[in-house]
Amino acid sequence: MKVDLTVNGTNITADVEDRMLLVHFLRDVADLTATNVGCDTTSCGACTVLLDGESVKSCTVLAAQASGHEVITLTNSMHRVNPFGAKVTAFPFHFDEPNKLRDSLRGVDTLVNTYWVRFDHPLFTHGQAVAIGMTYAAELSAQLNGFKQAERVVNLISRYGLPTYASFDQKKVFAVLKMDKKRERKDIHYILLEKIGKGAVQSVPLAQLEKNIQAL
Repeated sequence: MKVDLTVNGTNITADVEDRMLLVHFLRDVADLTATNVGCDTTSCGACTVLLDGESVKSCTVLAAQASGHEVITLTNSMHRVNPFGAKVTAFPFHFDEPNKLRDSLRGVDTLVNTYWVRFDHPLFTHGQAVAIGMTYAAELSAQLNGFKQAERVVNLISRYGLPTYASFDQKKVFAVLKMDKKRERKDIHYILLEKIGKGAVQSVPLAQLEKNIQAL
């Protein structure tokens, strides 16, 4: 199918497969390879972009859904001169190939996590957002999987001075979750906690998930 979107101010039109994710469109079609596929579980945020000004994980959005909209990648923008010149060189990590990963780390003195650059929220830092996400992951696991240690998780996070609960728009959250690539028709596949340190994949009907989110 044909998609037409604006990426970093440049209009791009291309024929793509119906199921192509926006992150693969940006990497394979627009050649913006700094938009990374970091985890394949929609957890890490390495693929975060701005879609019509809203921060989204491009691995949870189809390219077709972005058609007609404006996308801004936070690094590696087209036509932008590298301000560091030859002083800074970035190398990809091959997480799925241990031997290549070992080679890419050889001689490295410092590793820099660029997620904080991509995370742009007026109320939370990256660490605070992760802490809140862990809290609600524990609460959802309690509702859906009988997880009995949610209070312990919350107490542990609090001991480090991190936030646990936050007010949010349940309808907006559910609308975003419905676009998640872990969705399969009327179900969504989640990793739920069985106990601290052990999780299990479980299929959750969307109708049930909506009720659980409303109850949070």
